[in-house]
Amino acid sequence: MQVLQEQPQNGYGIIKTIKEKYGYAPDPASLYPTLQLLQDQGCVEVDEQENKKVYALTDEGKKYLQENSERIDRMSESPGQPKWNSLPGVGKRVASLTGTIFSNYSYLDDAKIKRIEDLLDETRKHVGDIIFENQAD
Repeated sequence: MQVLQEQPQNGYGIIKTIKEKYGYAPDPASLYPTLQLLQDQGCVEVDEQENKKVYALTDEGKKYLQENSERIDRMSESPGQPKWNSLPGVGKRVASLTGTIFSNYSYLDDAKIKRIEDLLDETRKHVGDIIFENQAD
């Protein structure tokens, strides 16, 4: 929703803007259902322009962003972006996971956030174990 604050955009434009701003491109398979969900919730409206769907924030969407700006800003902060192209399969999966979490943040309460954090901590440990297995030999 944040990328629509500046101007209405079509799906490709949203993906491109997210990639430029946050360093990852959401998978269209997660973006379009999320846009539909936001439309169903009254936060986004769609208009057909030159045979393309153009998405714009509604007043309800703008209100949501205003009321939740601190939480959204906190979730949008990102340290330096890794070079995903050096590990394309890993980068694609991490970007997809990131997109799923951030594009659906409105469904997250503190308990769900904690569960996701715990799962990610556990996953990070397992990935570290894989990276460093056989290193002690």
